[in-house]
Amino acid sequence: MAFAHSRGIIHRDLKPSNIMVGAFGEVLVMDWGLAKVSGSTLFNAANINPSDTKTRSLETAATEHGAVLGTPGFMAPEQNRGDISMIDQRTDVFGLGAIMNFMLGQKIGGSQSEIVPKRLLAIARKATATEMSARYSSVQEMADDLGRYLDDMPVKAYRENALERTARTLSRNRVAVVLILAYLLMRLLFILFSRH
Repeated sequence: MAFAHSRGIIHRDLKPSNIMVGAFGEVLVMDWGLAKVSGSTLFNAANINPSDTKTRSLETAATEHGAVLGTPGFMAPEQNRGDISMIDQRTDVFGLGAIMNFMLGQKIGGSQSEIVPKRLLAIARKATATEMSARYSSVQEMADDLGRYLDDMPVKAYRENALERTARTLSRNRVAVVLILAYLLMRLLFILFSRH
């Protein structure tokens, strides 16, 4: 999606059925039928004349202000309102967050699950924020936060308290912690037995 956004293309219909994983783990985004093109970069790249009235009418008919296009449950609020002028890459960030909520078994705005890690839920919540300014500004920013989560690092979407930070650090450095504890236990046993 970040590549499409860099070319001025907004998908506008991200949902689980439009995401496929190939045989080698590659992720494919399908069904670009509702995609919105911003600027003229796509027309130039495809050697299509942007002044062609047939091409322009196809683009504008699907993107007129007030047109509600997308899949309920995966549409951003601005998309749901038909506010086409507000749609940008953060609209697709919302769609990705909605897919993430779906995968986590969460409903947007619903109660928090005790099973799903808070940091992961915070990423999904930030992606699906009602206010566009509260969402990740780009798919890459969301991907970076997910990468930090997978690397067991602090994520931008969630402010950890001291106990959570300590638990995450201990978990991340499990081997070192076990070695230090084993060393301290051996030293303690050595001191106790050497006194007898």
